[in-house]
Amino acid sequence: TEVNNTREQATAVEPGQTINGRVNGATDVDFYKFAGTAGQRLLFDCQAQRIDSKLDAILELQDANGRRLASARGTTQRDAILDVTLPAAGDYFLRVTDFIYAGGEDLFYRLSLRTAPYVDVIVPPAGVAGSTATYTIYGRNLPNGQPTDLMLNGRPLQQQTVEITLPADGTSWPTGLRVEPFGTGSDAFPFTLMSPQGPANTVSLGFAASPVVMETEPNNLPPQAQKIIAPGEYAGAFQAKGDVDLYQFEAKAGEVLW
Repeated sequence: TEVNNTREQATAVEPGQTINGRVNGATDVDFYKFAGTAGQRLLFDCQAQRIDSKLDAILELQDANGRRLASARGTTQRDAILDVTLPAAGDYFLRVTDFIYAGGEDLFYRLSLRTAPYVDVIVPPAGVAGSTATYTIYGRNLPNGQPTDLMLNGRPLQQQTVEITLPADGTSWPTGLRVEPFGTGSDAFPFTLMSPQGPANTVSLGFAASPVVMETEPNNLPPQAQKIIAPGEYAGAFQAKGDVDLYQFEAKAGEVLW
């Protein structure tokens, strides 16, 4: 609701709500005010470029005294997602602006104050069509989340194991997701984790031609190379900076592999 350019004019909202807004003109600033509790973990998800807006959003969280507690820009698919654990009970203010203080009809956004789960990664990232398998989800506010040592943008991730059944046809399209041009040739299944706090964001789970084998550490040095066979599908992760994953396989002369 305009006018909400200052803290005194802030639009009152509540955790769990979604706000549709717009940066109406140059230098426009949108302030929102909400009450939080100590230790509450909130994710402020500002969908803009994911819904074809030209807004390059910056989110800034302030306490009741106007002190900046955290900010975010371009953290997920060129949009801003701010992950904060509130330090104390009281009133908080969220400030929304465009990166270069642009404005106009095409700088709209959809801002969610999420208390529901947020999924960042599924491991393995694919499965065989028609199969039911166990996957590990990494994210925030997971309903049965266990703490991990993994960090994303300086914030800790949780993990949870779930069983997922993929459709048998193997040709689903990841609806509800922004798909970059180079990803349009890959079939994937749109998975949404459910919880008492509501549904999580939809993530893409790819279809594999054969069961996916996970990387086994350590495999940084030639003597540690993980033995694999072709054809096959393998998934891994770089656990730390400078990590190297080595694989060893046998091939015949003239055999074409990709």
